[in-house]
Formats: sequence, structure tokens, C-alpha cells
Amino acid sequence: FDEKKDKWRILRVLKLIIYLKNKRFDTVFFIQRSFTRIFLCFLARIPERIGYRRLKTYPLLTKTISPPASTVHRQNYYLELFRKNGIPIKNTIPRILPPESKIKHYTFFVRNLKKKYSCIAGINPSANWKLKRWPAKNFSALAQELSAKFNCAVFLFGTRKDCGIAEEVVKGCSEQIYNFCGKTDLNGLIALLSFVDVFISADSGPAHLVSALNKPTIVIFGPTSEEITAPRGLKTETLRMHNSCSLPCYVLDCPDNVCMKMVKVEDVLSKVKKLINHELQNPDKFSYKHR
Repeated sequence: FDEKKDKWRILRVLKLIIYLKNKRFDTVFFIQRSFTRIFLCFLARIPERIGYRRLKTYPLLTKTISPPASTVHRQNYYLELFRKNGIPIKNTIPRILPPESKIKHYTFFVRNLKKKYSCIAGINPSANWKLKRWPAKNFSALAQELSAKFNCAVFLFGTRKDCGIAEEVVKGCSEQIYNFCGKTDLNGLIALLSFVDVFISADSGPAHLVSALNKPTIVIFGPTSEEITAPRGLKTETLRMHNSCSLPCYVLDCPDNVCMKMVKVEDVLSKVKKLINHELQNPDKFSYKHR
């Protein structure tokens, strides 16, 4: 159900309501403040509807919880809803496993690469809004250095809409880059990410995926807050250069994007070296092992 499009299609709405009703759910938790989702579950007559207290949705919920008073990590914000309802949270470190069928699909390709390269570095050069993006020329220089200094095969990731940025990165680097931008589905992306030895990204979805695969991950932060949205993997490090700006900042028409431009290629390479060396000295028994 596409909330942005399907809520205007009566037949799609009715079909979803009937589907939910036939499932005979007892309880629904609303971790986000979507009026549409709450209204649909109200119409489906799910008996217990629990969410954060909000004037617009208050009449449609059977139980409301006061949201956390201070700024907290988004994960804590969501999980608090369950804690307040007596559900214990045993582990807050996300874990995912790649699908075996997709692993088999890429295994032969990766095995051949590892005969030539010492390691695999993944790069995600895009983000869902422009000000979170590190300049493409920086990613090109980074790919060049990763190849030259660490003998890394460089994998480039992104969605179809990121292909233009990916092409900029490829054109700016004289070393070979394996460009998977727009060429995988979600399962394929997770499988390929499971092969990387280090991953560098802006504040984005793929950074959370590779972090949950327990891979060394470097997330470059600019205008957004690592305290609120940073991935929570055990091998994840954030990188930001503080300046006179007040952060987090959501000024979408910022003229210079200085918070991202202040991060230099050398800063990222220093983190990469530290993470790779640590990984070689402290192999993790919980990481996904390819057979």
C-alpha cells in the first residue's frame, strides 16, 4: 500500500481495510505519526490501537503514550512506545542476514575479484536530500586512494535516481569502479553489502543496512544529527567536522553546504585504515560468513 498514492484510490483503500479486518489483529502500534495509517486501522476495527499522543489522532487511538521529552535517537523514540506498554527490549543492535539465493548469485564474481584485490570497499555517494551528500569529486578521490593504498575493489551503490551522481564518481576516478547503482533490488543490495570489508556513506538507508550486517561502516554527517539518526552497528563510526553553524540544520537552501565540504578525503582514509586494521586483528564471530 503506497500511502502517498493509494490513499486516493478508493478500491485500494477498501481492499486494504478488508485485508486488515480479515487478519483479525488484536493490537496495532503506530511508531510514526501517520493519520492515514491510524485511520485505516480504525476503519478496520482493530480493537487496540496504540500510539504517541497527538491532537489530530487522539480520538482514533484506544491508548496514547506521551512521547519522550528530550531529543533522543530515532530508534529509542520508536522503542519507547513498546517499553511503555510492558514489552521488554532485549537487544537494540540491529541484525540482518542476506538471502542465500542472492549470495550464491554473486559468490563466483566476488571470489574472482578477491584473487586480484586485498579487500572490497563499498561506497554510497548519494542521500535522500542534496545537503547530506559529500561532493562527488571527493568520492572519486576516495575511490582512487582506496584502490591505490589498500588494493581495494570499489563497489558503488545507489538507486536508479542516483545513477547521475554515480557516473560523476566513476568519471572522476582513473581506477576501475564496479558500479551497481540502480542494478540491484533490495535483496541483491543486501547480498552485495555482505561482501564488503568497509563501507563509506552519507547519512542514508544503505549505511543502516551494512551496519546491521556488522560490517565496518563510516557515515559522513553534515547537517543532520548523528545523535538522532546514526546507524547503531557495533562497527559503525561517524565522521563530522564541526563549524560555526548550529547543528542539526535543515536549511534546504544553504548556499555553501560547508558542513559537508569541511570533511576531507584524508579524514575518511584515516578512519578506513583504523577500521580495516581493527577488523583484521579482531574478527567477529557474529559476522555473516560466506561459504
